[in-house]
Amino acid sequence: MKIISIILAAGQSKRMGRDKLSLPIDGGTIAGSVLSSSLQSNVTHTIVVTNQNNHCLWAPKEYSQLEWSHKWSIIVCPEAWRGQSYSVRSGIEACEQLAADAVMILLADQPQLTKYDLNHIINRYKQSEHHLFVASRLNGIPQPPILFSKKLFSQFNDLKGDRGAGQFIRTPSLLAKGTLIEVEDLIDIDTPSDYRQFIAKKGS
Repeated sequence: MKIISIILAAGQSKRMGRDKLSLPIDGGTIAGSVLSSSLQSNVTHTIVVTNQNNHCLWAPKEYSQLEWSHKWSIIVCPEAWRGQSYSVRSGIEACEQLAADAVMILLADQPQLTKYDLNHIINRYKQSEHHLFVASRLNGIPQPPILFSKKLFSQFNDLKGDRGAGQFIRTPSLLAKGTLIEVEDLIDIDTPSDYRQFIAKKGS
């Protein structure tokens, strides 16, 4: 089964006031941590969707070496500024060209995610033969990371504006066709306060 992850890294970081993906954490960066988890997990390939101003300088240098470089690629979404839906659709189009059987949507600002979290989602998906997706949840609400079948690819064409994959699968007709699982400490780092609290928690 070819499972491709899409890391959404095309946001403008408006609430942070600066490029949050390059903020330091554990000797690396926020987005670099997400990329590392994806590359070391059981996904087949990783696609990073960026905007025209993001050149993935936050990526760990070792991943540009031959050992890793064939396992991931970068695509630019020129319309990323119009909302997350454009990044999602750009990523899915790239996955269709690579003949993906399933796609996992990841956010580049969730550095607490580990390869074990991602593998857990993959394993649950493989065990849930009749379900079209497996999504993590926070307080009962589904959100990335989300792994979904290629059977849903065409339905993502209906995404508009800043509507992301999490909002998409909350549609009642779709929600009944998937599995939700808990992933501990699932937070997005959007503001300076989020970042300070995350760093403080790691140091405690």
